[in-house]
Amino acid sequence: MTVLKPLDDAEMDERQRRLMDAMLAHGRDYAVFRTMLHHPAAMEAFLGWGSYILSDQNTLSVALRELAILRTGALRRCEYEFLRHAVIARKHGFTDQMLRAIALGDSTPLDDAMGLVMQAVDELIEGGRIAPDTFERVRSAFGDRTAIDLVWTVGQYSQVCMFLLTAGVEPDPDIADDPLRELFA
Repeated sequence: MTVLKPLDDAEMDERQRRLMDAMLAHGRDYAVFRTMLHHPAAMEAFLGWGSYILSDQNTLSVALRELAILRTGALRRCEYEFLRHAVIARKHGFTDQMLRAIALGDSTPLDDAMGLVMQAVDELIEGGRIAPDTFERVRSAFGDRTAIDLVWTVGQYSQVCMFLLTAGVEPDPDIADDPLRELFA
């Protein structure tokens, strides 16, 4: 149920319009951003950090980053986030079988690196930290910077999920009919 509705173009002031125009320039006419526009100063700050998380400066590979985001969305029971990033993941080789497995916590169809990242995400969400032995395995497998970026990525998307769930943001039309939506029913 929508609690805080996405802003329509006619409802935006100049600052909000400028922020939305930046999203539209990148093809991102998404309800999440239209809802964030209720607080333009916070949205501007969010976009700065979020841009790092989604950039190639984040040392997680795109596949591992998307896995972390998807698993975070699944554990947070955030349909919007999971479905939005399923679109990206599919462009990077994720199959629906993999996406279902990630949502359900089954690392069987994933390689060892993905399984390790999924375990780390589970520990972060469930306990607020990656257990020392798991963190050491992540550091050993990927290096310190990537281990840190994993924590930042999960933290960022936990925050996004909290916002989406609190505001009651509904899936955008392009993802509303995704068959994976049944996982969140």
